[in-house]
Amino acid sequence: MKKNLLSLVAILAFAGLANAQVPARAGWWRFEDPNDLLKATIGQPLELSANTGSGIQTSVDGPATGNLATLVPKGSYLIMNHGIQPNIAIGDSVNEYTVQIDFSVASVPGTWYSFIQTNPATTVSDGLGGDADLFVRKADGAIGTAATNYSTNTITANTWYRMIISVKNGEFFNVYLNGEKWLSAPAGTNKIDGRWALVEQLLIFADNDGDDGDITCSELGMWNVALTDAEALKLGGFTSNVSIRENKANSVKLYPNPAENDLYISGKSNVSKVEVYTVLGEQVKEYNNVLDNINIRDLKTGVYIIRLTDTNGKTVTSKFMKK
Repeated sequence: MKKNLLSLVAILAFAGLANAQVPARAGWWRFEDPNDLLKATIGQPLELSANTGSGIQTSVDGPATGNLATLVPKGSYLIMNHGIQPNIAIGDSVNEYTVQIDFSVASVPGTWYSFIQTNPATTVSDGLGGDADLFVRKADGAIGTAATNYSTNTITANTWYRMIISVKNGEFFNVYLNGEKWLSAPAGTNKIDGRWALVEQLLIFADNDGDDGDITCSELGMWNVALTDAEALKLGGFTSNVSIRENKANSVKLYPNPAENDLYISGKSNVSKVEVYTVLGEQVKEYNNVLDNINIRDLKTGVYIIRLTDTNGKTVTSKFMKK
């Protein structure tokens, strides 16, 4: 009886994780326009700055075919005007929020990398000597700070990760990579209006004393709530919610297009997986071992992007319309 009860609890817990609904973002930046790497999909445009001189960023390939990213080199950083209002009932600053950073780095170990700096006033230019508030440790690729300790898990060079930083000051400071919790700050370190509280701007990839190696980023996100374990798991890794654009060089053909019930695929052999995304990059369908058509009856009317992966791991993307 006890064993059956434990099994039921485990099943219900798993079901809760699987069915978690992620709240809408308050800000979203996807770097898909090489002519405007600071534009926002949701929210205000980013700003580009540097510890000294002018900031630099470059458009580069992202984690998936047809997906772009930005390379932010050492000394440069992005400024996020997040627009989240403080909850005055629990402090003077923003004490509850979540940040998403989809990133990859070229060298681990051997380089420090910084992710967020919560107080823009403490930069090298004003002489206040501030520091970033979340790092990759140079020695081994672990995630954390001296205050939070560092994760047991470590990152790998040239690998894409989706980092979720979920903060509710006074209760928790959690860091997830690809849906797995890597770090929780010790109790008492995340105080109301303390180190991880936000003012109007949040610096991304900034550090005053040079601990900010080159980072490639394909997506930034911001929420005005602290995401739960289940919601972080739902977001998963970069492939589960990747920003995708149509690659018109692909020869794959979809018909009929627009389609109402079934969408047929021509021009792509040995397809092992088919994924369907909204134009904002939210995955809505996944099919395995597809022959030549997929059922789209339950999709809402609109434009979608389809990504096909063959048995060799190569992908192509194309666009279709659901009637």
